[in-house]
Amino acid sequence: MRNGYLFSGHPTLQDPAHVPEEFDDPLDHKALAFQYVKETYGLLLDMHDKFAESNQAMEKRYSEYSLGIKFPKYIFKTKRTKKCRGS
Repeated sequence: MRNGYLFSGHPTLQDPAHVPEEFDDPLDHKALAFQYVKETYGLLLDMHDKFAESNQAMEKRYSEYSLGIKFPKYIFKTKRTKKCRGS
């Protein structure tokens, strides 16, 4: 049972290898954040206070993510949905 879960690829495992190129699931964001914390915490314990390599990896991953974002058209509409009092 344990191995079935470990090799299932379920997002709650927080495995960054299973995060697709374009993602919108909060668990995918958490998987990337967990990887970052895991890498930088070890460096912090080793008395390093700069995480240039880890920061660059996260910036690269999220820049690739942001290129694939397609915003729904309704986000940019400014039309009122309810009438204001007195108008």
